[in-house]
Amino acid sequence: MAASITVSLIYTPHVILDWTSYTQVITNRFVEMIIFNVIGFITGKLVEKERTERYRYENAAGELQVSYDKLQKQSELLAEVEEQLRIADRLATLGELTASLAHEVRNPLAAIKGSAEILRDEYTPGSKNREFAELLISDVDRINKVIENYLGLVSPNKKPHATFDLVAATRTIVQILQAKARKEKKHLSADLPKIPVFIKGDEIKFRQVILNLLLNAFSATQEYGLIRVDVQIHRQDDGSRCAAVAVQDTGCGIAEQDLQKVFKPFYTTREGGTGLGLPISQRIAQEYGWKLEIESQVDEGTTAKLSIEVETEFNAKGKENATIG
Repeated sequence: MAASITVSLIYTPHVILDWTSYTQVITNRFVEMIIFNVIGFITGKLVEKERTERYRYENAAGELQVSYDKLQKQSELLAEVEEQLRIADRLATLGELTASLAHEVRNPLAAIKGSAEILRDEYTPGSKNREFAELLISDVDRINKVIENYLGLVSPNKKPHATFDLVAATRTIVQILQAKARKEKKHLSADLPKIPVFIKGDEIKFRQVILNLLLNAFSATQEYGLIRVDVQIHRQDDGSRCAAVAVQDTGCGIAEQDLQKVFKPFYTTREGGTGLGLPISQRIAQEYGWKLEIESQVDEGTTAKLSIEVETEFNAKGKENATIG
């Protein structure tokens, strides 16, 4: 409208000056200008309506995009929840199987232990046969404790909070795996404090966590590779002391996208793996207030670190360097 009115005003002097003697022509010219302004008005209204509709459609498209994004997120959340439900169902089945297996195994174990105790009493102290019988009894007790630990994963029993020596427990696990290291031609070393480091928790479950971490390191490391267990003590910001047990290997490492899934039950990238070692270790760590972290670089190796608050104050000077394998 502004453009048509402006043009009409500019054109009016030309009509008046050039066509004064032609009244009919002047009338026609003014009629043309009126029609021109009417057309400009109609065109402006149509353009305005088109623009309004376009804006409305653009807003609708934006709202649809937002709704689509929300729907996609909800769909991903539903898929994740469905996966968690499948895992929960498998864990429930595993719990039932574990309880049934424990019941079936513990009875023969009791019979084996009783027979071994009878055999032990038949030999004089110090004889080799008596030592073998005592070793058999000790292994039966260890198997029974392992079964109790797995039963603890499926039954909400009260967790024990005894105080034990972290260094001694770690050293025991390393010694147990020395034969495996020699057999697989892998180098296992342990750098431990020379003095006891007391922490609160369940020693059997602590050993289970360290054993799981070491077995993972063994499976990821090639022949002549290096596996290292390191225990360090450091002071936290609040003044308390913390023990960090690090299990390092020079294996193939874990890809970044897989690193986010290592604590999910049944997730494994190893052929024949169960995908339960790290989830069980993480659950034990959370149960006792410990912190388990995994760091890894592809083709460089993996470091699993278990951080635990130290129960008593002590002076952590010196290291015990034991090379095994």
